[in-house]
Amino acid sequence: MFDEYSKIFDKRGEQYHQVMAEQPNARVEEFSNIVRFSDLKEGMNVLDIPSGGGYLSNYINFKTNLTQIETSRAFYQFAIDKSNAKSLHCEDIAKLPFSDKTIDRIISLAGLHHIEDRTPFFREAKRVVKNDGMLCIADVAEGSGPDRFLNVFVEENSSEGHKGLFINQRDIEHIENAGFIVKRSEIINYYWAYDSIEDMVDYTKKMFGINQCADSKILKGIETYLGYKIQDGKVMMNWSLHFIQARSQIV
Repeated sequence: MFDEYSKIFDKRGEQYHQVMAEQPNARVEEFSNIVRFSDLKEGMNVLDIPSGGGYLSNYINFKTNLTQIETSRAFYQFAIDKSNAKSLHCEDIAKLPFSDKTIDRIISLAGLHHIEDRTPFFREAKRVVKNDGMLCIADVAEGSGPDRFLNVFVEENSSEGHKGLFINQRDIEHIENAGFIVKRSEIINYYWAYDSIEDMVDYTKKMFGINQCADSKILKGIETYLGYKIQDGKVMMNWSLHFIQARSQIV
């Protein structure tokens, strides 16, 4: 079910990881938001799906049993085991190698929009999550500024294009049909932060594989679809995701 995601990041994973290493603090708010939204507690069994290069672990500052699950082999090579996380390559996240009702939290940050049918994943999440455990998702909202930036600007200016299938009300329905109760569903606005406008443009170019236009056009695209401001010496680019917190129904 993650074939399309894997194809994309088999090609782009190295460049994505490179820019995350070059500017590790750009998305601090994003990762911090999903950690808070997931209501993590010490000692919990937590899955990060898809984990990319294992970035989420850098924002959990207490002991959890975190497993980083990535489907792209090219991306997986960067998600090394750490003292607070272990990594796992899994080609199909609708078939997770975990027993029933053993996981406290499943976190999915900005990866599901590459999947047309997310229902098998929601059902598998329900299987492995403990009674009263949670599935916590943060992804681009349909109709938002990031949606238009990705599916219009990046689509037009990347050789690989971008055809994201973004979060909408149908996802809420499918999550609840899988056996969860959606407790929170909200769009959170925040910033990606940079030291300069040049850093913002370079990060955006590498993150999304924008390789068919000049940097000046990328800046214009950011201005048109997202917007940014300069505050306290930082360049703050507008971003937002739809955050969903779904609790497993006790059966």
